[in-house]
Amino acid sequence: MEEKETLIRLICVTGENLVFNLDFIPDDRFAWRPSSAAKSALEIVNHILENFNHLNGLLGHNTPEPPVDDIEGAKRALRNVLRRYEQGLRHASPDQLSASIQMPGMAVTVQLLVRMAVIDLLHHHGQVTYIQTLLLDEESHFAPGFFAQLD
Repeated sequence: MEEKETLIRLICVTGENLVFNLDFIPDDRFAWRPSSAAKSALEIVNHILENFNHLNGLLGHNTPEPPVDDIEGAKRALRNVLRRYEQGLRHASPDQLSASIQMPGMAVTVQLLVRMAVIDLLHHHGQVTYIQTLLLDEESHFAPGFFAQLD
């Protein structure tokens, strides 16, 4: 399925770029919130881990990544959870993807959740890079090979 490969590529490239961008947040600012209503980079990473742990369970990988509390742990956990997601999606059968899951207020297919995961990761990547700008980092940072992986 060509769509699966596109989703896998987007998750891998975005995930690796998010991991790369964590290096531009000072350790002592990882848990910093821009306001009381905003999430810190730490909270964003743990939210991503929670989402992908759930998706990985739906795709047959029931080894969740625990919450993290530092940048190095976050980078390791993100790589692990996204690697499991890639493997699970790559091997997911059409029956697995068409299975219906009950969400609050509606039923959705695993395939829809798999698609939404890309949007969710892109959204949270943007939140983390915005936090960098609030910390006065005015550069855009792209992981080595970022653009070649999109080609």
